[in-house]
Amino acid sequence: MKLLWIIVALLFVAEIRAVTLSPFIDLNTARVMPKRITSLRWKGVFTTVTERFNENRRSGSMAQIFDKTLTTRDLIGIEDPTSDPAERGGLLGVINEWGEELGIYLDTEIGRVTGDISVGVATSVPIFVHGITDELTIAVALPIFKYKISVDTGFVAYKPIKNLAKKFKDEKKFYALNELLRINRPVQQAVKDYGYETFGNQEGQAIGDLITVFKYRIINMERHGLALQTDITFPTGKEKNINQLVYFPVGDGQVDLGFSAIYDFYFNENTYVTTSFKYTWELRDTSSERVPYNKDTIATPDIDSEVSRNLGDHLHYQLGGQWAPFKGVQGRLAYNFHYKGRDIYNGNLYDEERYSWLGQDTLQWVHTYTVGVSFSNIPWVKESRNFLPIELSLSYLGFIAGKNTVKDPIFSFELATYF
Repeated sequence: MKLLWIIVALLFVAEIRAVTLSPFIDLNTARVMPKRITSLRWKGVFTTVTERFNENRRSGSMAQIFDKTLTTRDLIGIEDPTSDPAERGGLLGVINEWGEELGIYLDTEIGRVTGDISVGVATSVPIFVHGITDELTIAVALPIFKYKISVDTGFVAYKPIKNLAKKFKDEKKFYALNELLRINRPVQQAVKDYGYETFGNQEGQAIGDLITVFKYRIINMERHGLALQTDITFPTGKEKNINQLVYFPVGDGQVDLGFSAIYDFYFNENTYVTTSFKYTWELRDTSSERVPYNKDTIATPDIDSEVSRNLGDHLHYQLGGQWAPFKGVQGRLAYNFHYKGRDIYNGNLYDEERYSWLGQDTLQWVHTYTVGVSFSNIPWVKESRNFLPIELSLSYLGFIAGKNTVKDPIFSFELATYF
């Protein structure tokens, strides 16, 4: 008896990568590094994911992705390509014979899958920044992720399935009873039936995608600054594992190109308003995917290793500012908007519609705000060359509204030195 398991694979985890959220955590400006000046930085990003915005833009627990009501049709596995025809026929015969007596029909609700999940992430990002000229700056960053996924699932049986189990026991149909009892752990059973790796808690560390940034300042006036920026993301991080129902992808396996325009209006050296717009182009590639056999089912035994994949492009917008209430202290506040288009998949091994189901619920957008403060000894360094310039920044990223994204706040710090 093959048990249908309905789950949304944890693609949302990609949204908590420091790479994706760096435009939000940082206040981007048109300023560049002075010529021949180098900055070494260490950024830490921390979050625990327990809540999300769903497809309908409603907020709720991450555990809701497990919440699924099962019917007799699901139990029989009518649409499951791995279910045994003889078993399907036997169960249909049972329903025809005892259905009215037990109150069980094809669309009768027999129980509900339950679960709980949380994802803790601590990301360290070493960053190298260098001023090539007074107008051109280059930066390189390589995130290192440490993650812990805690997950558990169960099943709440309704009266009809309990009646069926009692009937099997009374009729001494112990094989059928044992098969029926497997529904108590539906996710674990699907993992076994469909050839996935063992389902459970995960903990590990991994290197993410390498990012190089080129920023060129084209306007540098007393009140105005304008810069153009290009980001290139190289696929050095491990991408998703199609043999895991729950996974932590630290890369998407492809090259990404980002293009930004940043404008500043300066009130003085330490007080300004900035706005920026960024477009990230996800290059099309080929990937190995598990292809759903039902639009409501991600878990599937069917694999296509030659799927044409076009991940949705990203749009970022930010409006923010910085002010200096005290010497050596700067405050920051920003509003951020992020939009990601729907992922598109195509293949030739199965029906075209089945590939389209891979992209459902992948369109994302989110409104966030950033609050931050920086402490620096640079004002004193300018007065005396006897100090090493050091700056410490703290930031908080809060979520306002969104669709298909995480909701939990993100904390970060950055320690920077200049020489």
